Amino acid sequence: TSPIPGAWSRLAEAYRALRTTILLSRAGTPPQVILISSAKPSEGKTSISTLESIVFALNGARVLLIDSDLRRPSVHLRFRIANKVGLTSVLTGKTSVEEAIASVPGVPSLHVLPAGPIAPMPAELLGSLQMQRLVESLRANYDFILIDTPPVLTVTDAAVLVSISDGVVLVLRYGQASRNVVARASEILLRSGAHLLGVVLNAVDLQSSDYAEYYGRAYNDYYQSRVDVEE
Repeated sequence: TSPIPGAWSRLAEAYRALRTTILLSRAGTPPQVILISSAKPSEGKTSISTLESIVFALNGARVLLIDSDLRRPSVHLRFRIANKVGLTSVLTGKTSVEEAIASVPGVPSLHVLPAGPIAPMPAELLGSLQMQRLVESLRANYDFILIDTPPVLTVTDAAVLVSISDGVVLVLRYGQASRNVVARASEILLRSGAHLLGVVLNAVDLQSSDYAEYYGRAYNDYYQSRVDVEE
């Protein structure tokens, strides 16, 4: 049989597991406003943000994904939506948030607020009173708000958003994140008052001996046992 279905099954299971981990990350109510960031560029934070927002929405929740990477926005490209208006347009008073939010075809309960046109002083915009008020007002309309942020070690944008969030997920790329990099990124977030929900290890080599020998076998054994029981 082709290895592709198994790989996709593991991927889907990983995103469902991430959703469950986030929901159970604190006592009482789950975090509502969640920052998704990375230590450095090209670690896959936007892929995690977009796919995880879909997983949350497909589970029945009302979800808003905000692209706060105002320097290199890409969420709109993933969903193939326009970026003529967006977060910067709302924060600068050029448009209303209702006009800037886009729906996602095929996922009715998922909406996206793209970054919008490139604006000067993005850190100041994200740390503004307008941003605080915007997120607070959106809490009433959505079950979960995921915010895709710039890398922690590159600019200060993610750190200034910590105060309006309920938790942070840090994305690291498999085989590239050194211990020092992880420590520095975590320290910046924690000093900013972040509730670090956990770390996502992205782009794991499923063919590596470390993964395949244990996790691959455990996954296959688990699901094979379920199939045997159901049959």
